[in-house]
Amino acid sequence: MKIRARHLISIWLFGFLLSLVIQSLFQGWFAAVTVWGRNVGWQTEIAIWNAGMSLVLIGLFRQSESVQAKVIPGLVILSLALGINHLLVAISKAGYFGNWLGASLNFGGVLLAVLYFLGQRR
Repeated sequence: MKIRARHLISIWLFGFLLSLVIQSLFQGWFAAVTVWGRNVGWQTEIAIWNAGMSLVLIGLFRQSESVQAKVIPGLVILSLALGINHLLVAISKAGYFGNWLGASLNFGGVLLAVLYFLGQRR
């Protein structure tokens, strides 16, 4: 199956929505499973940012495949940065499931994007 830009955007949208829910409704849980602890102000800002990104990605569904594809490199850079941030913290402090989860999900998005770009070259 060929990965389409729309599929990747759907996956990133799911990630932003998941983070929105976690950072707004489950702040205490996330604080307990990550190194960073609880900070209601920052977690709320992250939730708001995720809501905004979700709306941007939803808007992309009305665009052509070529327009959707132009957004993917930015999403890859974002996921690389977030994944590296989670990974470095997870490595430096053992026992924080949330940081490993964040690294895994972000790197998973990057891997899917690599597969997408390889499929475009064929």
